[in-house]
Amino acid sequence: MSVSLRIREANGVVAVPIAGVNGGGLVIGSSIDEETVFKNRRMDLFDPADCGEPEAQIDETAIFAGYLLPHYGHFLIESLGRIWFAKQRPDLPIVWITRRSGYSPMQREILDILGVRNRPFFVSAPTRLRHLLMPDAGFSKRQPCHPAHAATLGAWPASPPAAGKKLWLSRTRLDHHHAGFTNEPDVEAILQRRGWQIFHPQEHSVSYQLRMLGDAERLAGIEGSAFHTLLLTDRPRARLTIVARRKRLHENFEFIGKAKNLSQRAVRAPFDVIGDKDFGGRKRRATWRSPQQVADAIDAPLARQDFVNLSL
Repeated sequence: MSVSLRIREANGVVAVPIAGVNGGGLVIGSSIDEETVFKNRRMDLFDPADCGEPEAQIDETAIFAGYLLPHYGHFLIESLGRIWFAKQRPDLPIVWITRRSGYSPMQREILDILGVRNRPFFVSAPTRLRHLLMPDAGFSKRQPCHPAHAATLGAWPASPPAAGKKLWLSRTRLDHHHAGFTNEPDVEAILQRRGWQIFHPQEHSVSYQLRMLGDAERLAGIEGSAFHTLLLTDRPRARLTIVARRKRLHENFEFIGKAKNLSQRAVRAPFDVIGDKDFGGRKRRATWRSPQQVADAIDAPLARQDFVNLSL
């Protein structure tokens, strides 16, 4: 049984964006529970006296929305973690800590899909907040997705699967800063001959992605944020095969799978890392030793949730 999500209050809080943190920041004040504010974000706490006088003040009661992160996957998982309460109280403004002055088109579209109409405050300079409501994060990195939050995110209506529709979420057109496999095109060529469609999610609107993923019978791709789009769907029915970039999938995929009751499996195939092997793993490039074996594992029938570790 899930623990209820809490809403805590804080008065006379100062919000200070951190220079150099992409969309991050911090909230300081003696009445705040550090775990609530900094859930899974590595940031520093400072004494209010060390930060000087705030440059602005918000006198209204407001909801702490969190940190407005520009990355698609981090926005879905971390930035939207407290949006469940904003949906319950559309009459209250929400406070984002950010170094930006507004929503990106992607963020605006997702909030529209979710029906979030709260008036936003974008805190980009030290700001005093008279009365702040601070909901627990319903989902964040390394934290299971709460059922109530999962229900809030699942705003896109379910679609019946289109018979035989198999969709590969390609990473071949992402820039070189993203992790990937140099011979992914070889795998895609094999899958196309077997009836798979090759789809490049980043080239389309979020709504179009939801339409494409929503009626797929099979979804597959390399571990990445493209799969997190399923958080926005109501009862997705596609069967998933996710090709791992590491020894195991990131635990967020397990959390999303459970929250959305997905039928999914992970596949790990032997590969060789190109270049610096100490590059943290997240953005490295690699080459699969056998594209044929990878394609066979992806196209194999999927009946249950499991982890397939291929060996050559």
